Amino acid sequence: KDEINESINTNQAVPESPKLELEINADTMTYLTSIGKLLEFDEVSDSIMIMVKNQLSVEEIKKWVKKYLVCIYNEKFYSISNGEEYPKAFAEFKTWLKNEVFENYNLEVNVLSKWAKLSKIKHGRKFATDYETKMGDFYENPKD
Repeated sequence: KDEINESINTNQAVPESPKLELEINADTMTYLTSIGKLLEFDEVSDSIMIMVKNQLSVEEIKKWVKKYLVCIYNEKFYSISNGEEYPKAFAEFKTWLKNEVFENYNLEVNVLSKWAKLSKIKHGRKFATDYETKMGDFYENPKD
């Protein structure tokens, strides 16, 4: 048994991987933890890691993140159409999109679905109900 245990222990020897020695100051680390959800996106995390390796300041990283988020916001914002036809829906949509992109760091929002919901359903044109036809449809036999 001892020989078997020794052979198992020697086979399980794991070579040490080279350690990435990257010193991150406390301010940068605090900022990176505050934008943790944003770092889940590969493009963002790769760019920020390059900036950290180049030892850029927190302010420079914040500038880049803000510029990146503004580009994403503008791309999503201009993908909708006919905003002037529904001013209430347009105002609510802008507020929602700002919150999603700048506070929740949700870069994969479905803006077309949200815009359709706001412009057509919530703030869309209200039609009068024809109660006579509605009741006729209700009582109509579907097998006719």
